[in-house]
Amino acid sequence: MSPKDKAYENLINGAKKEIDVQNFHISEEQQQKIMKWGKMRAKWTTVVTILAILLLILPVLTLFSFGYYAIGGRANELIEVADKTIYLTEPNVSVAEREVETTMGIFSMDVHLNLEKKVGKDTIRFGEFSVPFLFNNAEQPVSEYRVDSPPKKIPYFNDELIHPKAPLPYAEGDEWEKLQGLPEGTVAEAYISFDKEYLVEEIEQLFAGKEMELRWYAVYTGNEDIQMADNGVYVSPIGFPAQIDPDQWSPFNGEESNEKVFLDSMKYLQKHEDVATMVARSKELDLTKRVQYVEQNGIKIYGAVVTGPTKEIMKLQEESFVRGMKRGEVRLWNWNS
Repeated sequence: MSPKDKAYENLINGAKKEIDVQNFHISEEQQQKIMKWGKMRAKWTTVVTILAILLLILPVLTLFSFGYYAIGGRANELIEVADKTIYLTEPNVSVAEREVETTMGIFSMDVHLNLEKKVGKDTIRFGEFSVPFLFNNAEQPVSEYRVDSPPKKIPYFNDELIHPKAPLPYAEGDEWEKLQGLPEGTVAEAYISFDKEYLVEEIEQLFAGKEMELRWYAVYTGNEDIQMADNGVYVSPIGFPAQIDPDQWSPFNGEESNEKVFLDSMKYLQKHEDVATMVARSKELDLTKRVQYVEQNGIKIYGAVVTGPTKEIMKLQEESFVRGMKRGEVRLWNWNS
């Protein structure tokens, strides 16, 4: 073998030894590190793969949800149920229609409503109301009220608008004293319970010329005297606005009489009673019986919500048709604004 060949062979053998030392003679600690890194890499590869799949699926599911609520006008139908329920079960409360918002989720939709009421001449923010839907089923609403005396989220008795045959749940004199104790420069909301049932036209005549505004009528539907349905569950007052709502999207916008819209709305909610009952604070609406009663007996009013200057509302204490009064919201003078 020539010296040149021998030198080449020595070079090859040296390289082999170096490779053996670097790659095949690894310490146990190094082997553990390599295995740990391999497991971690496999785990992250799995996570990234799952996330990639989800990122592909989520848009598809969201698109499906948009389609589900759009087909047949489901979204608008559910919004209408929530809207009519508020008008019929919340005295002197209306929905700020231009502020209705919907948020889509996976097989779900949240309907956000801003609620208002009128105290004096001003419309005040009553609160925010959110109804979550899973497909067509309403879940427990989430509410946040912006007034001094927020209503009970789930009422178990009525202490505001009382039927003539039901006992007053408050000392009548105490409520008038609360109103009398307010400063003269204030306006108030008051819940008036009548001595008997009246027709709408009769109520308008009784309040004609008084410096106050009728806001909401409580209608006798057959069970307000006992305040419960046949199953023994409490039912709250149901009624309709006394005034035309200037918002054209409102069901009480003046295209038809408020009395007709009220009965039509009851029939509409009757078809969606499960959703309406979940939206309403009272968890029993008993609409089948109540619709039947109103159709057979007509609309009779046993109470109303009014608003106006406090000193003017105080004058109702002398009226024989006023059986009781419960004070509502109070604001600084805005009657001339």
